[in-house]
Amino acid sequence: DDPSVITSLTAKFSATTALELALFDVLKALDVTPDGIIGHSFGEIACAYADGCLTRREAMIITYLRGNVTQNDRKMTKGLMAAVGLSRAEAMKYCPKGVEVVCNNGKDSCVVSGLMNEMLDLIKRLQEKRVFVRQLESSEIPLHSQYMVTSAKPMIEVIKKYLPEPRLRSGKWLSTAVSGQDETANETLRYASAEYFVHNLIHYVNFYDRLRELPTDAVVVELGPHSVFGRIVTETLDNCHYISLLKKDSNATNMDTFLSGLAQLYELGFNLAVDGLYAPVDWPVARNTQSISSLIKWDHSREFDCRLYPDRWCQSTAGDSTHVVRYQKNEDQFYMNHAIDGQPIYPATGYLMLAWRKVAASVGKLWTDCPVVFENVHFRRAVFLSDSTNVKLKVKYISTLNEFLIYDNSNQLCVSGRVRAPDAEADDVLNAQHVLHESCKQTANDYTLERDDIYKDLRVLGLDYGPEFQRLRKVGTTDFHQFYGLNEWT
Repeated sequence: DDPSVITSLTAKFSATTALELALFDVLKALDVTPDGIIGHSFGEIACAYADGCLTRREAMIITYLRGNVTQNDRKMTKGLMAAVGLSRAEAMKYCPKGVEVVCNNGKDSCVVSGLMNEMLDLIKRLQEKRVFVRQLESSEIPLHSQYMVTSAKPMIEVIKKYLPEPRLRSGKWLSTAVSGQDETANETLRYASAEYFVHNLIHYVNFYDRLRELPTDAVVVELGPHSVFGRIVTETLDNCHYISLLKKDSNATNMDTFLSGLAQLYELGFNLAVDGLYAPVDWPVARNTQSISSLIKWDHSREFDCRLYPDRWCQSTAGDSTHVVRYQKNEDQFYMNHAIDGQPIYPATGYLMLAWRKVAASVGKLWTDCPVVFENVHFRRAVFLSDSTNVKLKVKYISTLNEFLIYDNSNQLCVSGRVRAPDAEADDVLNAQHVLHESCKQTANDYTLERDDIYKDLRVLGLDYGPEFQRLRKVGTTDFHQFYGLNEWT
């Protein structure tokens, strides 16, 4: 939490490597074994640990020596490093003498390093051309450049004292520091040796080309204190899954980030041995050990419709369908506005709507796109509604006979009839449709009733319509043979 503790380059190197080793140990404890390992710059020290070439102690010593020798090299020329939003080839066109591209990170991302004044001039020139450039914190050390050569010999000598017998690198480790030609020219580079780690420090980092060797659908987990390569990895590997386990300056939420990363691994099919995160349990446990079963309860506050037989399933292929009026749901509350003598009942047009929707579903259409003709409709039984129980209506449709039947909760027949698609030649459908708008032209001699009068007269007859069913604004006629009405459609 105190940034002043890691102001030196050596402290930053050591802290980063420690985090990388710790994260790898956690994944190892979770029984996650990588198929491949790739590192960037001094991240290859953690690669050597993951590859079994270094112990934890050796990895930390090499990290410390790498930073310490570099910082105390009096012969080294001071310089700077900067990240540039250009490809390696494009960036090289801007580099003056004394500056070179030292890291090829992605198709439009690289790092340049070089002498102090030349780097400052380059950064200014790139900014003027509106090219992304950001100076990196390197303690005025031009890492991976030719100016690091003065540190090479003393670093090799001091590392060899702690690593006298280096181990051979495995095929899992995709080196970003050496190529096959380098290994042929120098046998020691095939090992996690002092020569290898010094070569890594003072030479070009070819991260992008090695990254492209990974399978495009790889699961890539970045082990480090921050997600640095997320964009580069996802842009380079089209179908990959990238996971970062920590985030910079987010100590308060990093545990959530870490556990979310593990959850993503599980979702991708990795069966994590999560018991490795906890202290072992000695069985049997003591008799007074608290049980957690009583603390786990199902949340029944929400309802989800499931296509379970016989109530709900594919309406387009089923002979029956079920409609439930749920008194607790807001969208069904309007039914309570339809009452006779104070008792809410299911509206007659509601039955017709259910039959209409069933016919439309059987032919794979919306009801609005499926005109129908009703014939011989018989309303046999009223269905009373309640504000304390649900009402279930079952709709049966016999397509071969064009017949429909609607049953209530007690399996009593409520409505029956015929419903079919209209015959364009035989049926005279909507024969007054063309005069609807003309009829609405009111004259001075019209006989009219307004909304309040209409529903007052209906209440006298026992038809209690609440606000949701009072959609008729006016009715009128001129000759009592044709009537018109003004509706509020919903």
